[in-house]
Amino acid sequence: FSLSLSLCVNVRQYSRDPFTCLCICPHLRQTGWSMMMMAFAGLVPDFRCLTETEEDGFVYSTEATLTYTNLTADQAGGNNSLLNSCSVNSTECSEYRFQGSARSVVTEWDLVCDLKWVKPTITSVQMAGVLVGAVLAGQAGDMFGRRTTNFGFFLLQTVFNIVAGFSISWQMFISLRFFIGFTIGGQLVVLVPYLTEFLPIKWRPLVSAVPMWPLGVVMFAGAAWLLEDWAHLHFGCAVLSAPILLTYFLIPESPRWLAVQGKLKEALSVLEKMAAVNGAVVPPNAMEVIEEISIEATKSKKGGKKYSYFDIFNGFAVAKITIIFGFQWCAISIVFYG
Repeated sequence: FSLSLSLCVNVRQYSRDPFTCLCICPHLRQTGWSMMMMAFAGLVPDFRCLTETEEDGFVYSTEATLTYTNLTADQAGGNNSLLNSCSVNSTECSEYRFQGSARSVVTEWDLVCDLKWVKPTITSVQMAGVLVGAVLAGQAGDMFGRRTTNFGFFLLQTVFNIVAGFSISWQMFISLRFFIGFTIGGQLVVLVPYLTEFLPIKWRPLVSAVPMWPLGVVMFAGAAWLLEDWAHLHFGCAVLSAPILLTYFLIPESPRWLAVQGKLKEALSVLEKMAAVNGAVVPPNAMEVIEEISIEATKSKKGGKKYSYFDIFNGFAVAKITIIFGFQWCAISIVFYG
């Protein structure tokens, strides 16, 4: 099948009209933005404690104000610093005043002191969603097609980002971060195969190396610097995602998936469109190659062999490779996400 793609897609001319790649790659850019959202949304600025008094309601402690101004205990005349303190004179803070103009979920719902555990929990819940999405997306991609699954996850990601921006409590926000993580995991599993199945094998590593994920992270950093608002960052991600959804009507389903599903005419039609875009001609034996792929897939299904995640540990050699790659990904994630 890869050979037939090489024949019908002239790669040199494809580089002048990379329409399909340009339509698919931005998905990864926005997914990177969504993944890194908590890097700003979880920002914990310095804060001062406000205590409730009978005379004046909520007022600053004089000692707290002095210490905040001078920042250190020594400059405050030997008193303990009350900056980032959860109590004043053994009285628990009833409200907090945060430093700076940045608006994060921490400042939105006072996620400090007794609630400081919520911030890391939000990130953990998001990554749990990534795991669930990654586990389910592969099966969904095989059942419903690469295009439908990819755009389905991307649509949900856009919707969840919008709803998350309207969160009225940290409980609501943490739930939505799980579902956003779910769509991120689905995108990461389906997106790259969807893209690479349009190209011959020797060109797939090059396309996979296109730095769309880093671009999304850089764009997120710039937007966070300009907006300084966790809700606006969610809305911004959704706004940039909306035009990408329209490309659903412009790019085709994976020809390989169509062939495996027995949709031979549709697979040939996709190859013809790809060839037309690149000024190439579909070889005469294209349908024969597609039929061979379909026959092999049918034989495999009739064989009755069903695979599960246990198969990646089947035998010492396979289990060794699985464990090594698993360790590598854990190390990469620890380094990348800190």
